[in-house]
Amino acid sequence: MNTLSKEAEESLESLMLRAQQGDQAAYAKLLGQCERMLKSMLRSQVNNPEDLNDLIQECLISIHKSRHTYQSHRPFKPWMFAIANFRMKDHFRSSYRRNNLEQAFSANLEQEKEDRHVTFGEGLSEQLKDSLDQLPPKQRKLVQMTKIEGYSSKETAKEMGMTETAVKVSVHRSLKRITALLRANKDE
Repeated sequence: MNTLSKEAEESLESLMLRAQQGDQAAYAKLLGQCERMLKSMLRSQVNNPEDLNDLIQECLISIHKSRHTYQSHRPFKPWMFAIANFRMKDHFRSSYRRNNLEQAFSANLEQEKEDRHVTFGEGLSEQLKDSLDQLPPKQRKLVQMTKIEGYSSKETAKEMGMTETAVKVSVHRSLKRITALLRANKDE
């Protein structure tokens, strides 16, 4: 007769209770199980594997930060899935805003390139040049390559000796900073 191992018998609720009491091994096991369940749940909602991994990490961080709110007499999965649902909604809102900002930024650069047939820095508005100049050199080069010269993230990553993901993250952060600088200049 096969008997279940102690590990297989442990419920998520008991793992969380032990984790709340300071059992790090139980906490690590709990987070591993959460990661598998979240991946299964979110895979159908998020198509991009990088975004999926980012969202899972955000969920795990939120679970970690909110672990003190879990009540041991309640089922664990609904609590975890509620947190995941909030993170997923935040992710979609953020993606929507990011895509709109990137499209607006790209459209502005494309228009300026068409107007003047420019190379980097020539013909850009003074405000945009000032914003680009405030970026660290590496970030400025990444924006130049991907958004002005039209290199793909993959090509830029190869040229700069970075991962494609690192390029995308850096460009995204750079665009957010440029947008904030342009808004600040507009308000002055």
